[in-house]
Amino acid sequence: RMPEKCRQIWNFNKIRSGLLFTRLRQRFNQVYRDLALTAYLRQLGFKPDNTVLWLFPPHPYIEHLLRIVPHRVVITQVQDDFTKFDHGHELYPYAHAQYPKLGQWSDMIITTSKANQERFAKTGKPCHLFWPAVDESFLGAPGFLPYRASSEAPRLGYVGFIMDRTDLDLIAFVAKQRPQWRLLLAGPQYPAGYLDESGLLDLPNIEYLGPVPQEEVPAFLRSLDVCIMPHRDNEYSRSMGPLKLYQYLASGRPIVSTNVAGLERVREHVLIADDFEEFIGHVETALQSDTVAQSAERIEVAKQNTWPVRVRE
Repeated sequence: RMPEKCRQIWNFNKIRSGLLFTRLRQRFNQVYRDLALTAYLRQLGFKPDNTVLWLFPPHPYIEHLLRIVPHRVVITQVQDDFTKFDHGHELYPYAHAQYPKLGQWSDMIITTSKANQERFAKTGKPCHLFWPAVDESFLGAPGFLPYRASSEAPRLGYVGFIMDRTDLDLIAFVAKQRPQWRLLLAGPQYPAGYLDESGLLDLPNIEYLGPVPQEEVPAFLRSLDVCIMPHRDNEYSRSMGPLKLYQYLASGRPIVSTNVAGLERVREHVLIADDFEEFIGHVETALQSDTVAQSAERIEVAKQNTWPVRVRE
């Protein structure tokens, strides 16, 4: 939502009719808007000697921001490598065009995976690996698995984007092999209808919850018996820093994951499977033998990886 002053600038319209006049007006508006918005930002206190411009590519307005925002230094943060993702995604062409320019634009680059650090260190600019962390609101209390105190079926849960990186074949295999388990999937789908088209939701013990509001995710994770991370090992998933991993740890619940990038710092607290059968075996192990002491260890690891801790690092 633009402040009213920005809105007035954006809607500036002086020359009114005719094709030539329309083009002149459009060009005039663009130049005037850029100058006026830069002046407005300076009025708010953003100046070339005091402002950090933090870019988050791929993004359609980055070159415009570089032009109009007064700044002393540019920090670029790359979360996931969108050149490794679906070429039909709306951000792919921006990633393809912008990533080669990051060395030219940036004073420093921050990444959240080793793969991205290795790639963008080649720009010649300082490139740092900044591991994901967890909000303190996710920290739970150690405890036994919920299903042990009830007659309900064990609940396995996944939170995050559901897309090409998500191994739907693995999820289907688990659901079919263990129909007594409930599998709950929460998060946006890409593309829309991805789960419906897969036929996964036809299985009676799989439930799709849709996107869950951020403030409700901690309680949802604590309601589970096992947190699962069924990621495929591909170029896109290797470029990611799995934020959910630290959220899972903070819940205290056991974690079963495929053998993917991003687990390096916490491998000893995750049950890692190399194939479908081993994935099921690890879930069974967690259901049968997980302890309060192990739950406490996972929460302690999460406490060492909160955002305040990470920022201090």
